[in-house]
Amino acid sequence: MNGLQLNTNTKAYLENYYKILSDMTYEMTSADLTDSISQNFIALMIPHHRAAIRMSENLLTYSDNMNVRTIARNIITEQLESIDALTAAAPLCTDASADTAVFQCRSWQIIRLMFCQMNCAAADNYINCDFMREMIPHHMGGVRLSQTALCFGVCPELVPAAEGIVTRQKKGIRQMNMLLSEYGCSVRC
Repeated sequence: MNGLQLNTNTKAYLENYYKILSDMTYEMTSADLTDSISQNFIALMIPHHRAAIRMSENLLTYSDNMNVRTIARNIITEQLESIDALTAAAPLCTDASADTAVFQCRSWQIIRLMFCQMNCAAADNYINCDFMREMIPHHMGGVRLSQTALCFGVCPELVPAAEGIVTRQKKGIRQMNMLLSEYGCSVRC
């Protein structure tokens, strides 16, 4: 942060953000994994989505910027819908795969990068930009995990949910990058 003095609102916002990030890190790294790529994808994505919801709720507490609030509300809606789709597909996806270890190795690479980028994203007194700098790597992690799962072949009932994650989160990344540019916010990390 190069000696930047954070205001009270930013300190509270960031304290909540780092707690959410810590909880997500714990939940994703301690997920109960099996020999099923589909089940493992679900086990990783649900805490990932819950964190996005909490991050968005945190933003809504501290920001009055209508553009960013709209993005946060959309994230909450989309993540709740995705959790429902993942949960509905779970009992139908009992596949086992010889590629599970390779899938999991790639998933951990994606997850570690996401955690690293999210950890160094928030850095100034403009909470709206902090939120977008945090959420972009979060969304990128979701896109990459979904693309990896699709590449390795999840059960057919899970394909629409994974494809939906890719489509919606890529759209969100584009929107947030445009706002970051419009607001003159630098991208960190």
